[in-house]
Amino acid sequence: MAAARNALDPSLGIEMVRKVVNRIRERRFLESSPLRSQICSDVRLFCRALDPDLWIEAEERSAQLCEQARKKLSTLDYDLGGPAHLALLYFFVRYKRPRVVVETGVAAGFSSTVILSALAANGGGRLYSSDLPYFRLYNPEQYIGYVVPDELKLNWSCLTKGDRQNLPKILSMVDKIDLFHHDSDKMYHSRMWAMKQVAQSSARMPRLS
Repeated sequence: MAAARNALDPSLGIEMVRKVVNRIRERRFLESSPLRSQICSDVRLFCRALDPDLWIEAEERSAQLCEQARKKLSTLDYDLGGPAHLALLYFFVRYKRPRVVVETGVAAGFSSTVILSALAANGGGRLYSSDLPYFRLYNPEQYIGYVVPDELKLNWSCLTKGDRQNLPKILSMVDKIDLFHHDSDKMYHSRMWAMKQVAQSSARMPRLS
């Protein structure tokens, strides 16, 4: 089986075990967490209040990119997952105009695609991504970011050994982080670890006047 073969890779096997342990340990916490009932404001109203024209662009461009990505995925026999809130991601990259974006979790590459597209529309910036290959697939690295168009990959660095190895390496490669998007392991422990790494790294980064 592909999963067994991939687990024999020491760097990937460690990540597989860690994810399984964390999910078992935190299942009860998530089921009872008050965050499950947290009230969120309407995304569309929020973004329109900031920049109504930009929100229209975000909805139109993200829908276009999503449709292109789905068509490419339809040629595969595998389920590589679906999109996040693409319009919101595109909007904030365009609105904040970051030079350095860091994300955890790539999968098929929906989020990576809209971030890279927004950076291109801004006229510059780079995306650093962290992911872990699908254990169940043969030669799984080839499917990471599968839907990202080739023309957008020039400003993309994608590491594939799991967040515990990738994120510290990415943080050592940049002198600042303008936008951080966490979309890998959703377990509380994993999210807090990633946020702590970014926060500590940001505190050590020089501040430019």
